[in-house]
Amino acid sequence: MKKVIIICIMVLLLVFAAAVGIGYGIGRAIKSGVNTTSAGADFKYSNPESYEMGNAEVSQKISKITINWVNGEVEVSEYNGSTLTIKDEVVSGTLRDELKLRWKREGNEIIIQYAEAGKRLDMEGFRKNLVIMVPSSWTLDELNIDVVSADSTVTLGAINEVDWNSVNGKLDIKVDSIKKLEGDTVNGDVSLYAAKKGPKELDLESVNSDVTISVPFDSSFTLKRNSINGTLDSEFSGRISGSNTFIVGTGDSDWDIESVNGKVKIKAI
Repeated sequence: MKKVIIICIMVLLLVFAAAVGIGYGIGRAIKSGVNTTSAGADFKYSNPESYEMGNAEVSQKISKITINWVNGEVEVSEYNGSTLTIKDEVVSGTLRDELKLRWKREGNEIIIQYAEAGKRLDMEGFRKNLVIMVPSSWTLDELNIDVVSADSTVTLGAINEVDWNSVNGKLDIKVDSIKKLEGDTVNGDVSLYAAKKGPKELDLESVNSDVTISVPFDSSFTLKRNSINGTLDSEFSGRISGSNTFIVGTGDSDWDIESVNGKVKIKAI
């Protein structure tokens, strides 16, 4: 059993590294982060010539955003404007052209990359955030975030699905409603606050990470939880089924959390 867990963790780490296309070892990425190495980083993604460089405003409504980011923060929030805005926010260092974000539109999807592809980048002393502002009149179908050494904050009225993969980065979601949350994380806590309606589907795998879920007091869900060295703390009263299933109310929402070294808290609001 322990051997299977260790193998799964190693596979997760490799998948995370591949997702953001960083060209040095995953061990180095986890230990020190991109901002502490003078060797730089290689970013690789397909069809780099199809991307545009730098900040952008998109007026045509989109339904999906995909983000690959490192070494900073990702902030997605709504505002009263009419265009989707995408911008680099420099924290330290100089934003040279090769370090500016890249973006492109494919149908109803916007894809955002951290920097130029296919070039060795000097990252020493450089750090930047990604800031995305979504018109409040839009409802996103899907938000995909893949990050290394970057925290993610999502503040929206409603969203259908969030898919998040992280090494060394926290996720903080505050929404009115969400239908689905899926994610894998190593060394990154997850916090979900759904003021009006929690997810019908939730699937999280975490290593060295705490998970906190806050949903309305009248919520109902079936939580299947597999854990090594972790605890469950729930403000909801429910019933236990088998060794790892916790049912609240009618249990009509499906939640699945697998964790190694992490606490799970379910809060009623």
